[in-house]
Order: sequence, then structure tokens, then C-alpha cells
Amino acid sequence: MWFLSPILLLYLLCASGFTLAKGALGVTTPFFFAGVRLFVAGLILLLWFLQQNHWRMPSRASLRSWGLIVQLALLGTYGMFVCDLWSLQFFSSTESAFIFTFTPFVTALLSWWWFAEKLTRRKFLGIGLGMIAGILFVGAIPSFSIQTLLTLPFLVLSAAVILGAYGWILVRELVQRENLPIAWVQGISMTIAGILALGTSYLSEYALWNPVPVSKYLPFIGYTGAALVFVNIGFTNLYSYLLRFFTATLLSFAGFLCPMFVALLGVLFLEETIPVASFFALALFSLGLFIFYSEELHQGYYSV
Repeated sequence: MWFLSPILLLYLLCASGFTLAKGALGVTTPFFFAGVRLFVAGLILLLWFLQQNHWRMPSRASLRSWGLIVQLALLGTYGMFVCDLWSLQFFSSTESAFIFTFTPFVTALLSWWWFAEKLTRRKFLGIGLGMIAGILFVGAIPSFSIQTLLTLPFLVLSAAVILGAYGWILVRELVQRENLPIAWVQGISMTIAGILALGTSYLSEYALWNPVPVSKYLPFIGYTGAALVFVNIGFTNLYSYLLRFFTATLLSFAGFLCPMFVALLGVLFLEETIPVASFFALALFSLGLFIFYSEELHQGYYSV
């Protein structure tokens, strides 16, 4: 399964974000952390793009493109990051990552509606195996229960899953159909989202702004810098790049790899534990992913 190589790297980068964010929330607030990450990463991407293009903006950005970018900034970036980081205060990094494994089901429905992608029986089989694998893992987490599903943190995290899936649909539309540069799209959306998140932090976390809501500056700089490099720049741009070759449904379905990496990183850095059932879940997921990918290959989505 050669195609897994870049996807493995993609979700190793993604997994580092959960671990770094969990650590950062010990020294700062969720909205401020989201704002700094997004704003700085957005500026870096924009400056890099402009420098590479002799300080010229893309000439092919239409009014429709700008409408999609605004949606991406407000919903797929600001909304997703704020909901995700706020809810992460109430879950372990592994629990949060595994809730995100249900992204493929949202993405599959959105892709069917937006891109008219066909959901065949083999695709349903692959997704079904992935869903069973996710349920096996979540069910093995001692602190997770049916009551958890009725709490506000779980509902907010579920909103982050939906917004994140919609965001990647927008990115695929902008990159594939609108033919816009990845760095420019992500740079604009992250910068806007970062400003909004910092504003949200100032309004809702004002009592902690003295002068900013950070209790330990060196760990904050370390967590934020690593998150910027690995997630906001590395993961998002690699994901956007891979959308040129894979469907949004496949990439989000492969997201089951992320919590497996998160669980491993949690053991190494956060003193979390890995349920034994996770190894069986990973094997089951790998089978589902292979079935799903082979069907998309048969449908002609990829050139090999």
C-alpha cells in the first residue's frame, strides 16, 4: 500500500497537534492559543507566497473564490479550531482525536452532495469497518461513557468535526476547481481566523489578559512554535497538496491513523495509556482503508 507513505506522514503531523495543544492548555487559554497559532501561521504562509510571486496576489481569484475563502476562514478554520481547543480541556488527547475519526462520514456525505462522488457498496463496507474500529477503540477508553455523549464539550467537539470536514471540502474546491495556490488560500483563511480567535480571547478571557493569558512563557513559545511548524504549516499544506491526488473522503477516512499516533505520543509525553483493543482496531481499520481506496481506484479517481 505505497499510497499510505505520505498519508502516514500527514497524520503523524496531525497527531502532534493534539499532543502539543494538550500541553499548551496547561500554560495558556484555548482561544488565545488558537489565535496566536492561526495568525502567525497565516502571516508566514502569506509572506512566503507573496515573496515567491514577486509580491503579487493571484489574478484568477473570482468573487466566488473569495466567498469560499470567507467560508473557509469563518467555519473551517476559526470555528473548527475554537471548538476543538475549547473542548480539549475536557478530554484526553487520544479521546479528542478518536472523536475526529468520525469525520469521514461527514465528509462522505458532503462530497456526495458537493462533488457527486459515488458511495458504492465496497465504499460503505470500507467505511463500516472503519466505524467499527473507531467504536472498538472508543469503547475501550475507561473514562468514556454514554453520558459523555450528552455533555456540552462533546457537542462542541462534534461541531468541530463537522466544521473541519466542511473546511476541507472548501479547500478541495478552491485548489482543484478554482485552481488557487494552496499557500495563499491557507494563509488568507488562517490570518482572518487568527484575528477572530484573538478577538474572541480578549472578549471571553479578558480577566486573564495581564498582559496576555500565559502563565509560563517558555513552554508556551515551545508548544506554539512546534504546533505552527507541524500542524498549521506542515499538516494543513500537505493535506491541501494531497487533495490534488486523493479525494477528501479518502483522506479524512485515513484520519483514523491520527488517534493511533496520538495514543502513542500520549504514552511518550503525557503519561496516557493505550487500550489493548486499539491494536485490533488498527488492523480492522487498515483493511477498511484498503477496500475503500481500491474502490476509488476502480472508479477512476486516481491516475496510477
